[in-house]
Amino acid sequence: MRKISVSMMMILLPILGCAPVRTAGYAGNADHTGSHVGVDRALHWGTLPMHAHNDYEHDSPLFEAVEAGASSVEADIYLVNGQVLVAHELDETTPERTLASLYIDPLVELISTGWGGDSSRKHLYLFIDFKQQSLPLFEAVLEELEPLKQELSVYRNGSVRTGSVTVVLTGNAPRDVVTKMPLRWVFIDGKLSDLQSNPDAGLVPVVSSDWRRTFGQTLPEPGSGEERHLQQLVLAAHNQGRLIRFWGAPDHIEAWKYQSSIGIDLINTDHPSEFNTVFRYLLR
Repeated sequence: MRKISVSMMMILLPILGCAPVRTAGYAGNADHTGSHVGVDRALHWGTLPMHAHNDYEHDSPLFEAVEAGASSVEADIYLVNGQVLVAHELDETTPERTLASLYIDPLVELISTGWGGDSSRKHLYLFIDFKQQSLPLFEAVLEELEPLKQELSVYRNGSVRTGSVTVVLTGNAPRDVVTKMPLRWVFIDGKLSDLQSNPDAGLVPVVSSDWRRTFGQTLPEPGSGEERHLQQLVLAAHNQGRLIRFWGAPDHIEAWKYQSSIGIDLINTDHPSEFNTVFRYLLR
């Protein structure tokens, strides 16, 4: 997607039909879920229903996403010579780009300053995508999280205390190991199949899936069987107390608007600043 200037975006919004919406309910197609669930839930945290995908590839990882109002950010990780390094591919890793330097230490600083003075923000999801199947990588991640532990959401003996940051492990994270931990500061990113098996939301607070596997490269037609299927997935997730997210979805204004209207909680984007511009307009 070619980057769109803010001025051009404000011209395009009315043309695309992005009229301001009420967060209390969706005023469009009656077949939709009936509310801007993603927007409503995000506003509870003082953020937008945005998932900053491949956040580490931006000029200012974490900070740009937080400033844009993202509800969640994502870091892909590898274990290289004992270091937890952040990159999309193993051959792109460099020793200075560590999980600690790009995310953990900056989060400690941000939270200590009240999210940089943003009094509306209360929370952030940090998705850590394991690009390797590795128990040593998992153990290294737990060690990296230590400086942030006092601010993390924690699961203890069947209950969850929500902190400033909720760490969600995804990709090749060792779900079986996490499941057996009676005390933990990490959670698991589930799959659509979890909507059938219904594991504890204290283990799986989010379900995520590849949009393309279910819906191809486009958005479902209004009133179509595909749209009804999507609505059912969103409703099932929310009824179980989970958020829902799709990666690989179209990443443009109409796609963001559509996903929000359906109630998707975390909308994947590689364009956090543009997303912010669109949703601040929608929520006026």
